[in-house]
Amino acid sequence: MALYTTPTLRERLHSHYHKGERTRYPLDLPPTGRLPQSQLHQVHELASRAHAGDTECRDLLYLSLQPRLVRIGNILKPWPNTPTLIGIWDYDDVEQECYLIFVELLETWDGELPFVPYLLGRFVWRLRDRILRGIGKPRAPRGMIPVPASSMLALLVESDQPEQAAIAREMLQDLVLKLADLFELQVESDSILHLISLVRQLRPDLSSDISGVDAA
Repeated sequence: MALYTTPTLRERLHSHYHKGERTRYPLDLPPTGRLPQSQLHQVHELASRAHAGDTECRDLLYLSLQPRLVRIGNILKPWPNTPTLIGIWDYDDVEQECYLIFVELLETWDGELPFVPYLLGRFVWRLRDRILRGIGKPRAPRGMIPVPASSMLALLVESDQPEQAAIAREMLQDLVLKLADLFELQVESDSILHLISLVRQLRPDLSSDISGVDAA
């Protein structure tokens, strides 16, 4: 079974439509509220085809229900401005998990129960459990370089390969722009000092850009 992140799935379908390879489109379902019986019937029919192995119907069904599923994810996910609850999750994690749970529930559906109540009734608890498993697990801020990778970055900067060294220097310059956010995200202070020391050692020309950060 091929797994796709939400953006990749959307892009893949979009490209197929423009190539004329697809003739069916996602159902136009409201993101909230009760669905009329006619739309429930449409969803059930699409789900039956997807359950039977039609991957196009599976993708169309997900895109039809995606606004509701992602909305549930947004309600359940830890608030991004609460560092102690970030855990290993971010927005892309939640969106990806929504799709994975959707596929799992589609595969275990018996084909008889009304699909929408079946899906939503189980989806919310399964997603909640998976998000809770992620709370409390430390992670580097999004886009930040984890401390264990810093030694590898140092090797790249000192590399005799111009392309590798150039990439590493760009990464360091980007790192400087993110250092000021570390305190707000409550990253361990020794990690902050380690990264600041790394920048000052490898890129002295950028030291002025982070002056005062380690004194906060």
